[in-house]
Amino acid sequence: MNPFKISIAKRENLNDFCKHRKMMAKLIEYQYKNHALIEDKMKTFYRLEMPQAAQFRGSFEDAIKDLDKMYWRRAFDHTNLMRLLDAESKRELQANPTAFTLENIFRQVFLIRTKKR
Repeated sequence: MNPFKISIAKRENLNDFCKHRKMMAKLIEYQYKNHALIEDKMKTFYRLEMPQAAQFRGSFEDAIKDLDKMYWRRAFDHTNLMRLLDAESKRELQANPTAFTLENIFRQVFLIRTKKR
């Protein structure tokens, strides 16, 4: 076994999650803007909609909401903070996730701590 071929996994932290979420949100926004341009170009030649396989299933806002849900779930699982939330807080966070930013993470942790007291 070659010791130089051993790979070491970097442990992700919440800051890494936030940076990745920000990058993914920009890529999704770019994708939706390009899709709107493609739809406009398609309409100049063909009156009907885009081919069904090329259509997006939801809105940009829904895509970002799903992205935030995913990052909140991953972050809470990664840090075990999900165990601190009561059932109502879990439902609220899943139904109406705030943007996954460090500021909102700290706010959520503060809310958890104040509810526990």
